[in-house]
Amino acid sequence: MMEQLVAVIRKKWRRILAVFILFMALLCAGMAYGISYPERKAECVQQTRQSIKQNPFYSLLDEALRQRNLLLLAAAIFINNLLIAALLASTLLGMLCGISLAFMGYQAFLTGLVYAPTSLEWGILLALAMPVILLEFGAYSVACVAGIDVFLSALKPSWIHSEGVGRREGVRLSFKELMLCYVPIALILIVSALLEASIIVFFVK
Repeated sequence: MMEQLVAVIRKKWRRILAVFILFMALLCAGMAYGISYPERKAECVQQTRQSIKQNPFYSLLDEALRQRNLLLLAAAIFINNLLIAALLASTLLGMLCGISLAFMGYQAFLTGLVYAPTSLEWGILLALAMPVILLEFGAYSVACVAGIDVFLSALKPSWIHSEGVGRREGVRLSFKELMLCYVPIALILIVSALLEASIIVFFVK
């Protein structure tokens, strides 16, 4: 399986890198917008806090936060990021209609807006959160490309695979590659969840 995974990553790495660069550019754009319009940042922070309470995993997150339980908090963050951000928003939206780039790009912009360093406190928080942000959007970049490849294979297999591959076979191959891609996606999100939980437990009051 490892050889197959390496072959898949080699096949997709340019598209993954392009998507990651796009997300980082939008993240920086969100930060610049937040610095220029701090009132917009404040509104976005408030909306983000409200949306967290509507998250289906909020009860688990809240319980972990109250207990200051690092492993439980990391598990809640991982499940949320894997199922909602990676699988649903990045992969399924890409598979069904190819719009995951737009949706996740908007999320990258909002992330930059929320973490815009408008004060020393926010600057420190950004420095702590940046490794987590890089890991998470790296995983989402892989998830987006894997999902969009299934969509493109259904439209025209030669865009993703070699000439002569039929539409059904192209979709099958892309779906197989997608499943392999979820090995590094899950591993990256486990690391990022542990890091994020550690930051919250040890640095955030």
